Amino acid sequence: MPNCTAYAYGRAYEILQTEPKLCPYGAGEWYNYNKRYNYYDYGQIPKVGAIACWGYNGGGHVAVVESIDNDGNIILSNSAWNNYNLFFYLTYAQIEDSNPGGSSWWTFQGYIYLINNEDGLNENEVIDYDNLEQYKVDKAQVLNIRSGPSAEKYHKIGYLTYGDIFYIDKTENNFGHIINTKSNWVCLDYCTLINKKGDINQDGILQIQDATDLQSYLSERLILTQEQLNNADVNRDNKVNINDVTKIQRILAELD
Repeated sequence: MPNCTAYAYGRAYEILQTEPKLCPYGAGEWYNYNKRYNYYDYGQIPKVGAIACWGYNGGGHVAVVESIDNDGNIILSNSAWNNYNLFFYLTYAQIEDSNPGGSSWWTFQGYIYLINNEDGLNENEVIDYDNLEQYKVDKAQVLNIRSGPSAEKYHKIGYLTYGDIFYIDKTENNFGHIINTKSNWVCLDYCTLINKKGDINQDGILQIQDATDLQSYLSERLILTQEQLNNADVNRDNKVNINDVTKIQRILAELD
């Protein structure tokens, strides 16, 4: 890509699946141009698919928010030109950063929200992650995020990559809705459920074998992976012990 504006414009075209109404000139003008014409919502909270905008004396920069994980880590995609090369690169930030991934001499202006204008991280919302299903992308190198629960009816608005972990709050047509978003769906055929409480052998079913495997681990006759240990902490007290075995047995006996 020849520079940050051409790249961000093209990436916005991909996200929207139509020509974006973004500023046709310098990156330093993008944020105020959008405010002036009010084409898209804008603000200071990062959201997936948003354009991040900076200004500085004589210029500016724009980048695209590609992902925000449950720990508040942000990945932005960028393109730039120097005296010798064109280059694409990624930058990283936290949701609380006042200058998310930009150079120290840039002034961060804000985000232009191309999609999911009601999405983003709500600092006042408390999410009970223990009762949500957690999945890992492990059957595809790239997994499309779509605007609805169907590959045929809804267009691509982003993507996850192999090894990415995410939470969902509902399912439809074997698609999962990513928590804390308005319309981000992924096909679960390419993922594995990794945090079903008590599912020690990770077969997706809670059964007596899981209690047996946990007892074997506690008696040092079986080694568990970190993901299995996460599942083993059934009562969520940050310990794996005989109380978790008892909890599995009570769940199976429908006592809990």
